Amino acid sequence: MPIVNSVTEFSTNTDGSRHVVVRNYDQDGLEYMYSFLAPVGFDIDAAVVQKTAQLDVSLAEAEFEQI
Repeated sequence: MPIVNSVTEFSTNTDGSRHVVVRNYDQDGLEYMYSFLAPVGFDIDAAVVQKTAQLDVSLAEAEFEQI
């Protein structure tokens, strides 16, 4: 099940760090949500891309094991 849609939400804390919530959706509409605290200057987009790629691999492996 590949990830077909991602939504990233964040709020900024008083120290400039951000609380990030990412919601990934597969082709069946199932949601895979995770969150993290990003310090000032952290590349949120790169982290989301990397985590989404890892999730894609995990989902593909799980689907293969079911076959």
